[in-house]
Amino acid sequence: MRKLLLSILAVLFIVGIANATSIPVGVDPKNYPAVWTEAVYNGSGSSITSGYIVQWDFDASTGDFADQCNWVKLNATDEGVWQAGVVPYGRNLADGDSGSIIVKGPAYALVGTAVVADQLVASNANGKISPFDGGANDETALGVAIRITSLATGAPDNGAAGANGWALIYVDPARYDEN
Repeated sequence: MRKLLLSILAVLFIVGIANATSIPVGVDPKNYPAVWTEAVYNGSGSSITSGYIVQWDFDASTGDFADQCNWVKLNATDEGVWQAGVVPYGRNLADGDSGSIIVKGPAYALVGTAVVADQLVASNANGKISPFDGGANDETALGVAIRITSLATGAPDNGAAGANGWALIYVDPARYDEN
């Protein structure tokens, strides 16, 4: 009986790890934000601070599934198609560690170039949000700025409410082609 119990616990443990991606099923939209998160691994060589935008780093993925695993690194491409999501506020992603990123829903993000509410945003080459200009093919808008000033109680300090401050954005990456 004890072996059966241990076997069941082992299966539950493995299934729990395999289903680390989170798409909310039952939500309370009145009281809690519904965000989709993706389990990722940071093998970039440096830690990524919360509020920064990451990009997919499949090329660095190793092992039996080389180039297929959810590896990320700090986004270093202006409005690039590889933007993956935002490291959640208060949850830094250490180098060589697994964690989660927000791939859809509201998230606090660091501002690189001043943005305004209701504006499409994307990552700049430093992993912070900037206005999305959509001036070329093969670019991606990361989402839309919801609020820049007067962030809610418990929100990160928004500093000057512009560059180097915080903004609340709705993450929903969308590819853009000028043609």
